[in-house]
Amino acid sequence: GEEAGEWGTQQPYDQAFEEVRVEWCDALDASLLEAASDLLKARFRSNKALVDLLVKKKVRKGAHTNYCANPTDPSAKGTLESASDVAQLHLALGLVTYKGELVGAAAINLVPACKPARRGAMPTTGGFWCASVLLKAVKPGFEGRGVARRLRRANEAFARAQGAGRMVVPTSGSSRGWWTGTSSRTGEELGGFTESQGFDSLESLPRHRELEFRQLPAAFFLPFDGVTLFVKPLPSTALDAGEEQGEEQGEEQGEE
Repeated sequence: GEEAGEWGTQQPYDQAFEEVRVEWCDALDASLLEAASDLLKARFRSNKALVDLLVKKKVRKGAHTNYCANPTDPSAKGTLESASDVAQLHLALGLVTYKGELVGAAAINLVPACKPARRGAMPTTGGFWCASVLLKAVKPGFEGRGVARRLRRANEAFARAQGAGRMVVPTSGSSRGWWTGTSSRTGEELGGFTESQGFDSLESLPRHRELEFRQLPAAFFLPFDGVTLFVKPLPSTALDAGEEQGEEQGEEQGEE
């Protein structure tokens, strides 16, 4: 077959053949879960066990570290290591197919709206506190065609429909453009995300990373160390025209 990298130069991309959707993982059939797993594993080769957890709720031998598991002791690390631990995760997948082929995927954890200081507390309000996008990939040869942008919009629409108050993306500063829709050329916040801000349900959120994590809901799962949280409040209405116009002018770039 043709090299994936040559595909985009030989054929135009017609959005009429594209389908973008977000579904709860439990509602997807095994073949689609497997395709999403393969795409994400090809992108995150060193995090295959995490892909299995977020896509199939499968826990391998050992445990997954949660770097903000203890809200009263930010230096402590928690773990996810059993079926009961995984049951607390509300997992969804954002999917982009083109002519029947899966070309984009995003793994999302929706965090219940629990009080931050009490682990195991029941939700105090309806819906979810946030939707956290933990993994995202676009198939080689399909970058630069708006796939990741449209996938992000679908993720946000799904999260809003579930009552989530915000999107949260943990990432490093060098790759934030890929995750948040920020133009690396202009620094323009095209995606509406801000760094370590937007926690509007918590007053005077400390900027120090460890103190910030202390404020997060007990069910928040952070499998990465040394990252910054980028946050976007989710209004009940769709993206405004100005933001959409700005996004159209940005370039999608893969994470290095």
